[in-house]
Amino acid sequence: MELIQRLIIVCVSLFVVTDNVYAAPKITEIRLKDTPSYDASPMPANEFVFRANNELYWLEGNMDKPIRHKYWISTPDFERLSALFESHGFFELKKLYDRPPGTTTYLTDGSTVTTQVTRDGQKKTVNNYSGNGPQNLWELEMLTRGFASQYIGLKRTPLSALPTPTPRPIPVIRGTNPTS
Repeated sequence: MELIQRLIIVCVSLFVVTDNVYAAPKITEIRLKDTPSYDASPMPANEFVFRANNELYWLEGNMDKPIRHKYWISTPDFERLSALFESHGFFELKKLYDRPPGTTTYLTDGSTVTTQVTRDGQKKTVNNYSGNGPQNLWELEMLTRGFASQYIGLKRTPLSALPTPTPRPIPVIRGTNPTS
């Protein structure tokens, strides 16, 4: 009987250890921050912070006195956003994308988008300077902004609300050739 109890304890403990070892990584925070290319005073601020405890923060205004808005995000939406970071290979990206692929020249006037994700207590930060990152990084930036917009109310202008183009042709400036 004692042997059976020990065997059960060993099996249960192996199951618990194996379950913890192979547990899926858990994302607890996602940040997206825009930094302009110019040195404006005061420096503008725009940052979204998603947390696993259903909090969403939007910091706007300027860095001296940012305005902090607090919203609530649903757990399924946070999990969907987290899954997108896993499926788009965020954790395999480089830390910095600062020049066009295949070149050695730097751009001097580009803005930077910083994406930071905390997974299992470890922070991964990727800086995308002047949009030189790969397609999957750009997609993650746009998806993150889209998730924020559905909670914050950053609505896109529908095409039907845009003014209709004028039927008159655009005048040609003197000294230029009209294009056909």
